[in-house]
Amino acid sequence: MSWSQNDFHSGLKVDEEPSCAYYTPAAVPKSRKKKRRPAYTSTPSTTSRSTTKTPQSPVWDDSSSLFCSNERYSALLKQVSSIAKAWDLEHTRACDSFTRLATCILHCNQGRMPDGLTLETMPLAAAKLLRDGLTEQAHKLCFGYAIETGFAEVQSHIENLTECRSHLYAWISQLSATGELVEQTSQLSFSSPKPSVGGNSRLPIFWTAVIAESHGLLSRIDKDLHYRQQVLLDSVSHCLTAEGAYRLALMWRHLGSLIRWSAVIELTDHALETIRYLAQ
Repeated sequence: MSWSQNDFHSGLKVDEEPSCAYYTPAAVPKSRKKKRRPAYTSTPSTTSRSTTKTPQSPVWDDSSSLFCSNERYSALLKQVSSIAKAWDLEHTRACDSFTRLATCILHCNQGRMPDGLTLETMPLAAAKLLRDGLTEQAHKLCFGYAIETGFAEVQSHIENLTECRSHLYAWISQLSATGELVEQTSQLSFSSPKPSVGGNSRLPIFWTAVIAESHGLLSRIDKDLHYRQQVLLDSVSHCLTAEGAYRLALMWRHLGSLIRWSAVIELTDHALETIRYLAQ
């Protein structure tokens, strides 16, 4: 069959390729990423939608629960030392303030200017009276100012002691709740046929002793605060002489000696040693 030039003009051009060109090895195919297929195993996949979760029976881990309870119990036991230090520090400051108040009342009754009260520290009204020559009125005003300031200072220390008492009460409440939790946890054992905390029998004994001694200390603190308020109210009438002021200041210090934290601290130390021994 022969081809003519008109056939080329009516069909394809000479320099064009046909639309159905054959694939040549020079053509670079597009890279395709291989999809990773999960390996087939005998264990069912947890991500499969058809997998159903089987309910698990609850298991009580008594060892971990007891460990957490003992940790919290130990943290609470260590807090009593800070409360005791705050009480002792505030009591020392209260004794110094009350001694100054008793001395101030004595000096005012004797007509002497209280210690620490000078022209720079006295009220402005008293300074004006002194400038005008009204010495007696100025002294009375200074006496009232000094006694009132001393009362306010002692009262602030009593309030701080009352706050320490509130901290002790809150500590006893938290310790009681945590101690009951420790005792209940030591008696429960769902994961093993026999209790794994058999050596924990001494802990409830220490817990009961700490609670009982703490309640006794709280009762003594309540009486101490009540007596201090009475002594403060009677200080004006009992500090008119040097002997009366001395005896009243001595009584104030004696009240603080009745509050002893040593028994509670010793019991808490024994309980902490027991917890550390059981944790080994």
